[in-house]
Amino acid sequence: MNINIFKKKYEKNDIIVKQGDNSTDIYKINKGKVLLKNSNKMSFVELNEGDLFGTVDFILEKPYRFTAVAVTDVEIDIIDPRIFTELYESENAEFIKPILLSLAEEIRFYESKLEGKGGFVRDIIATAKRSEKKILTLIPTTSKAKRMLRNLDRIVISHFPFKIGRHSRRRSDKLFHRNDFYLSDYSPYSVSRSHFAITKKDNDYYFLDRGSHLGTLVNGERIGGRGKRTRVSLSEKENSIIIGSVEAKIRFKLEILPA
Repeated sequence: MNINIFKKKYEKNDIIVKQGDNSTDIYKINKGKVLLKNSNKMSFVELNEGDLFGTVDFILEKPYRFTAVAVTDVEIDIIDPRIFTELYESENAEFIKPILLSLAEEIRFYESKLEGKGGFVRDIIATAKRSEKKILTLIPTTSKAKRMLRNLDRIVISHFPFKIGRHSRRRSDKLFHRNDFYLSDYSPYSVSRSHFAITKKDNDYYFLDRGSHLGTLVNGERIGGRGKRTRVSLSEKENSIIIGSVEAKIRFKLEILPA
């Protein structure tokens, strides 16, 4: 497993990662102290030997939300995420996979609450009790959206929560991202690996962002990404869903009709 871990030394006051950089690695401090600073250059946590940083940003597919500065001379293990491929293929994979998938979803849940963007609500995430039956159908309205559905005309949302995200060929992603339907997307990506979910409480349906990078335009309102909210109720009959930027032309309509 050590082939995916390499050591690096930093001198006092060296910048290890910058806020806004892509979260491509996870860091473990072997010696010394590291200070994490936000965009206002205010210290918000000091890390010591044995501490890790960058883990949450990697799982959430977000740029680093901090700048990491060496307080002293430090020695760090830089962990290449490909190490998770080895975990995925290990003899204990059947036990590791459900634990890490559950952990990743918990992180997304609590991260959303901490950001104060409307947040996930536990009783909404839970599978809804029996109530008035309706049929929910996601229909592509542009050629690009249809290609992402692998040229299907529609998909029927058959249970709740119904999770949608980007297909990834990287086997280690299966440890952190689990979806009911995978959209085909290519770099530069508009769809995150865990992008959104459609869920239900009683007779009401909701769109939930799952920590996506670019968010989604739902009936004209930005949900997730840089939007102020991560949850919005869905309208009866028809809803407009635009994934990522408007320019990307990944447009769907979500129909909610009586069965």
